[in-house]
Amino acid sequence: MIQKLFLIGQLLRNMGARYALFRLQYEAKKIFLPVQLYAPTHSKLSQLTTYKNWLKDNSTKLFVTRGTFNLERNNSQILRTHYENIQNGSIYFFRSEWKKINADNPWHQNPDSGYVYNNKTHWSKIADYSAAQGDIKYVWERARFTHLLDIIRHDYHFQENHAKEVIDEINDWILNNPPELGPHYRCSQEISLRLLHWLMALNYYQADEHITEEFWKRLEQSVYAQLMHVYQNINFSRIAVRNNHALTESLLLYIAASMFPHFPAAVKIKAAGKRYFEEEIAYQIYPDGTYLQYANNYHRVVVQLLTLAISLAERQNEKWSDTLYNRAALSLDFLNTQCNPTTGELPNYGSNDGALFFPLSDTGYRDYRPALNALHQALYKEPLFTDKAVQEEAYWLCNFNAKAFLPKEKKLDPIGLKSFTTQQGGYAMYQDDNSFTFLKCCAYKDRPAQADNLHLDIWYNGKNILRDNGSYKYNASKEDIRYFMGTASHNTVQLGNHDQMLKGGRFIWYHWNKQAQLHTKEESDCIQIEGKVNVYEQLQKGIKHTRKITKWKAKAEWLVEDYFNKTINLPLNQRWHIATDSVQNIEITAVDAHGIALKPRIEDAYYSSHYGQKEPSKCIIFTSETNKIITRIALK
Repeated sequence: MIQKLFLIGQLLRNMGARYALFRLQYEAKKIFLPVQLYAPTHSKLSQLTTYKNWLKDNSTKLFVTRGTFNLERNNSQILRTHYENIQNGSIYFFRSEWKKINADNPWHQNPDSGYVYNNKTHWSKIADYSAAQGDIKYVWERARFTHLLDIIRHDYHFQENHAKEVIDEINDWILNNPPELGPHYRCSQEISLRLLHWLMALNYYQADEHITEEFWKRLEQSVYAQLMHVYQNINFSRIAVRNNHALTESLLLYIAASMFPHFPAAVKIKAAGKRYFEEEIAYQIYPDGTYLQYANNYHRVVVQLLTLAISLAERQNEKWSDTLYNRAALSLDFLNTQCNPTTGELPNYGSNDGALFFPLSDTGYRDYRPALNALHQALYKEPLFTDKAVQEEAYWLCNFNAKAFLPKEKKLDPIGLKSFTTQQGGYAMYQDDNSFTFLKCCAYKDRPAQADNLHLDIWYNGKNILRDNGSYKYNASKEDIRYFMGTASHNTVQLGNHDQMLKGGRFIWYHWNKQAQLHTKEESDCIQIEGKVNVYEQLQKGIKHTRKITKWKAKAEWLVEDYFNKTINLPLNQRWHIATDSVQNIEITAVDAHGIALKPRIEDAYYSSHYGQKEPSKCIIFTSETNKIITRIALK
């Protein structure tokens, strides 16, 4: 009990007084107040307008409108296949796997576990995670309505009109999901994404004959009820969660209130959304351009939200704070530094839930170039990449003729040695013409997601040779969660089989790594990166892991020196996760502190390139009873 209270106290100290006070109040309300008081059940709109009047008064264009769009058409087979799959009742889950939806219960049956949610249960009584339900993200995915963007792109490129099926599907969701009841009101970010995609479709199919007054009245009421849910509950995301959820919800308030100015308190809601979005960007994106969730995919989520925010503000002749534009530009530089220019892939680093909010090109999920190019277009009014397929997203999201708010000067050259400070992001990277080296070295200011300090990623000729094994699922077995979130699935060193921090609940770590140092140096023939972190505090205070990497410029060879100041009688287990098709092209040898060669041990492992998928992999392990391992990595 004493240990449990100690860990709870540590969590509250780590998260801060604001979080602790809010969370205690929130949980107390759930226990002592009826649901109607701590979570209002329904907001009904009394001030209705006709669709005709809305079209006349709505000058805000969130998205392009059919008939006014000027993009070269591309009758791609990828897009045709996506549309046909959707027509046949499948959804592209996490942009990686097509799954059939149960036609008899398309909104409430989890297609992964088979569990059926009750759409008459108040959202606050539904668990996010349970063994019986399975991963709730699977029932949320279709109700995000991301697939509407596939239909819209298909209609544009193939010059067809499927407005009726889009309207019918939105209408069906409204009829089967009463306000505040069922799983689709459980998460305000899911509500926000649903509304953003609905509003994009509403803009694109504007004035279509299938948008009847009867449908409009139903839509108007539903949009208002969902908007008010987000507005009334946003402090949970802004205080208790404080990540990309808060950004998505804040931007939704700004956008929806802009598009529905006749809603009660629309001016107040829009102002709040704008202020919250600016505050969250200033807090969540660190001054070096790195992101507080320590995950590349979540950073891309923010990049797309920034592109939409900047473009929409311009269309309204409005401007965001200078800090927002600055952090957007710094984010662009940070992610572009990691981006493979040919494939668009970045290290599979950090938590990755398969989120790609606005898939507006034919490129794959792991290709970051469309999002980076669109933000570059929004900021600088010129593309970052020349590939037409990569550029398409920018056409959909950006207004090319609007005035830029940033000067043309920019530094986006990914080549060379770069570092991002340990008290903010905590990364060092080196890219040359053939290879890319990535090291994480972080002192956590905000909640860590994975115990992966001093993880080393190595790429060669566009291939991820030594890789991060990904995330798999957030609602999986305890063993899978500990493996993918823990130290064992990363290219670093474990003390025995312990994680660098102590695992708590699903998204919780105790004993955060709060001290780190990162140094880089460039010589004529090599570069050097040295990181030092305090780790394994749950075992003993004062344990430090130092990793020094030397990369020679003239050859594909790395020297990695791992040193622990003390090991408390636990062996060092140095792990290397190698891409399956690269095993024959890599040579790894190691010696201990006395220069004695260490024998490699090969163990089974797992790799997850996309959310919800895992495949067998191999891991090479060197074990030493001394406090040092020196490793040579050479690519053939």
